[in-house]
Amino acid sequence: MESSENQSDLEDEALAWIVRLRSGSATGADREAFAHWCARSPDHRRAAAQAEALWSDIGRTEAAAGRRLDVVAGRRRPGSRSGGLSRRRLLAGGIAAAAAVAVVGGGALDMFGPAGDYRTATGERRAIPLPDGSEVWLNTRSALSVAIGGDRRHVRLLEGEALFRVAADPSRPFVVDCGACTVQALGTLFSLRRFERGPVGAEVVVAEGRVRVGAGSEAGRQVEAVRDQIVRIPADGGLPARADADAAAKIAWHRGKLIFNRRPLAEVLDEVGRYVPERFVVLTDDIEALRVTGVFDLERPDTLLSAMERILPIRTTRLPYLTIIS
Repeated sequence: MESSENQSDLEDEALAWIVRLRSGSATGADREAFAHWCARSPDHRRAAAQAEALWSDIGRTEAAAGRRLDVVAGRRRPGSRSGGLSRRRLLAGGIAAAAAVAVVGGGALDMFGPAGDYRTATGERRAIPLPDGSEVWLNTRSALSVAIGGDRRHVRLLEGEALFRVAADPSRPFVVDCGACTVQALGTLFSLRRFERGPVGAEVVVAEGRVRVGAGSEAGRQVEAVRDQIVRIPADGGLPARADADAAAKIAWHRGKLIFNRRPLAEVLDEVGRYVPERFVVLTDDIEALRVTGVFDLERPDTLLSAMERILPIRTTRLPYLTIIS
């Protein structure tokens, strides 16, 4: 019997074989090589059977998806082994999430976010004129509430990302709040993005003019930023950090473009995943680290991965609500 670590490696190899054989481009030589791989030991055959069973789970019921999510989240059933998050378990999580989306319906999931005065569904972008003459562009999966009247101009970003072109009115400061920070516009075009997980809680990008970003009431926790600067606010309440940035590239989404300059594929997929209902699973760390440079069209998000296949040594296997990249 192989050690649990070696068995996990075999399970990863078996999944890679199954993906290759189900990709639609497998050759007779591929199938023969897989048969030889399975014949190497009982553990190889066991790993292959488990990979086949996992693959066949795709599209099962929501209850089955929930049971597999319990395993991925670390809520192991009695008798199951512990260990790190192997690619097998990662794929299980992707399949479970995809199955849940398929059962509920991709568009329906957008209904459960914050309501707000304005919101967008997955892949939707929306231009919103405000009563004071300012304009807002709301990005995918975003929600916004607005309170403008009298001497007050206050906007709250409840979820996602928005771009603001603020009409000048010195008597009424324009303030945007997202929980992690507040942004006061000082005659400007800027974006604010709210993150639900990870080390960064919020991110402000200044394309024109100047903003004041505050992560608390103390003066030392407020930062001013000007054109082509970015301010990141840590999720743990740390001090805001300012840096230079290509603002035009960062806010290109409002023109229907995604622009990447030598970004790791893992980061690119996180970004692309905001605009499509499907989930992505990458089978190797080497592939996640591949660098991506290009301009991609958000008007046709289904072509993004096809474009990446032309410029990177990757192959995609597309299933309902799940894309596996190998």
